[in-house]
Amino acid sequence: MMGRMIHHIIRLLAVLAWSLPLAALLVAAPAPAMQGSADPEGFVPEHRPADMAKPQVDESVPARPLVAAAYGFIWVAVLVYVASVHLRTRRLESEVAALAQRLERRA
Repeated sequence: MMGRMIHHIIRLLAVLAWSLPLAALLVAAPAPAMQGSADPEGFVPEHRPADMAKPQVDESVPARPLVAAAYGFIWVAVLVYVASVHLRTRRLESEVAALAQRLERRA
């Protein structure tokens, strides 16, 4: 019984070991390309729009890494929950089998 539980825990850890790096690859966003070149003092020139009254600043948050992280978190949570339920079910089945053996001995 204990060997079987250890086998299932090792399988769960193997699945997590493969799925977590895969989720990390999905979450990793490519670095934006550096625009412009550094001046002699090492500073990157500032690019301002021609019309200073309406600056064109992109203030959005990239959704792809956040969505990938959320899906990865949910999958890991579901896997941990299923493994927990599985282990508790195994333990309960072994207790029921032990009680059945006790009843057979008394009868």
